Amino acid sequence: MTSEYVRLVENAARHLERDLGAAPELAIVLGTGLDGIVQASDITHTVHVVDIDGHTGPGFHGDRGHVHACDIEGVRVWLVDGRVHGYDGALPDETAFMARVLCRVGARRILFTGAVGGMDHSLSTGDFVLVTDHINFTGTGPLEGPNHDDWGPRFPDMSSAYSPDMNRALHEAATACGFALKEGVYVGVRGPQLETAAEYRMLLRLGAHIVGMSTIHEVIASVHMGIEVTALCLVTDACHPDTLEPVSIADIMQIAARAQDPFIRLVRNYVSGLSASITPFG
Repeated sequence: MTSEYVRLVENAARHLERDLGAAPELAIVLGTGLDGIVQASDITHTVHVVDIDGHTGPGFHGDRGHVHACDIEGVRVWLVDGRVHGYDGALPDETAFMARVLCRVGARRILFTGAVGGMDHSLSTGDFVLVTDHINFTGTGPLEGPNHDDWGPRFPDMSSAYSPDMNRALHEAATACGFALKEGVYVGVRGPQLETAAEYRMLLRLGAHIVGMSTIHEVIASVHMGIEVTALCLVTDACHPDTLEPVSIADIMQIAARAQDPFIRLVRNYVSGLSASITPFG
């Protein structure tokens, strides 16, 4: 990464600190259609991402493009509802930009969320899946080029990229809400086209259960910077290759809309159960 990129990330972190206040105990990057929690939360301050120096505005119409500071269950949380995608032509440094900014601000942990296709036959539309590992099939990554040693090591370990502690707590929160979370391996692709049946078969044989067009670069960048992260995905289309049916973005958004209530309840239960070491909001 270039010195100019490092400067822009640091400037953006200072920008958010100035406008949103103290660093959050939890930052949640909201995937397509999962922004209902913004309206359901006590928002105290908001920053439009296009006003942040160096940030590339989100390209996908389902992402609104703001960072909100809020109080959830007495805990300081930031909600990021704008995302940059590789399929819009963004480079890995751009897709990982906000994740790096959250790390530099001092977020204690980051929960990435997203809409995915469920390839495994045990998955159905509407299921929530906790990511336990990933396969980077985007053909690129955010660590290419010179390393900035102050942010992290040249060769970061990825053996446990998705926090077992966060996943365990999210399982407990889901149980308290009366439903179960599934687990799986996420394969990240560039998109924007959805996969063919042959491609789904290939990805299944590689060991993946769900497929999406985000998250991978953000997780790599965050782990590189030493921040605890995990990913919670909503299955918005069933991608079983032998029974594959056409799907539209409108269909995906409808599934996401129906998942808003359980998603909000899950997040609130998770936040309320965070460790006693968390500093209350205010």
